[in-house]
Amino acid sequence: MRYEPNFYTAHAVLAKTTAIFPAAWKQTLPHITELFGRLPAILPQYRIVSEGEYASSPWCPDQPHFRPPAQRNDRTKFPSMVGFVHAFFNNRNGVYRYLSELLVPQEKGSYKLQPHNVVVDAASSAIFRGEHLSAYAARVIHGSVPALAWSVEIGGKSIVFSGDTNGEGADLVHLAKDADLFIAHNAVPEGASGVERQLHMPPSVIGQIAQEAHVKRLVLSHRMLRTLGKEEQSLSEISKNFSGPVAFANDLDCFPVQ
Repeated sequence: MRYEPNFYTAHAVLAKTTAIFPAAWKQTLPHITELFGRLPAILPQYRIVSEGEYASSPWCPDQPHFRPPAQRNDRTKFPSMVGFVHAFFNNRNGVYRYLSELLVPQEKGSYKLQPHNVVVDAASSAIFRGEHLSAYAARVIHGSVPALAWSVEIGGKSIVFSGDTNGEGADLVHLAKDADLFIAHNAVPEGASGVERQLHMPPSVIGQIAQEAHVKRLVLSHRMLRTLGKEEQSLSEISKNFSGPVAFANDLDCFPVQ
């Protein structure tokens, strides 16, 4: 098996770290906001692909991977990253083909999107290494929905994004080891059950992961109606395991990494 990504909108936290991205990225924020209706960042996430399976977007009827919803299983619900981006921006039949200059090499634009399918074979894998920035990914469990956690290293500091996960497994702890900033999704309250617990980790699990990874600072993002107004309860559960500083993220907040 291989793990291939599809695009998944990042929640408030990436808006807080746009400084680590090239300035040109900010030029596309109005378009991304238009496409997704909220936040100026996108993270890749994997899906499970059997060897030999065609991994193009199932959203495109002219692709062999397309099946009606009733005939799909979990694997065929999630396009690869490359398939997803092309379904939106290709200049022939893309949903937003008027923005194809961001993708099509022959067209002139200030910069290009360069989507890649990410393969994660180990607990964590180096996805990108540059002169000033490196990115690592690890598989996390989000029910039956494919998901990755990400670690960004820049200027000798590490920022880890849990992404959507229920906290099962050791890969997130390994990825977040000694992180300067650990950004975890606070999507469900303590005591959550059923589907929401299969998808998301409660505060006690967040605190346990932060403690086991020895992170220096914890920021809670992806705050929902289920957790808004329950900050004291969340802090109480987290503090049973993690004694470091904790902050609740709001849109456009900034968290300096020292």
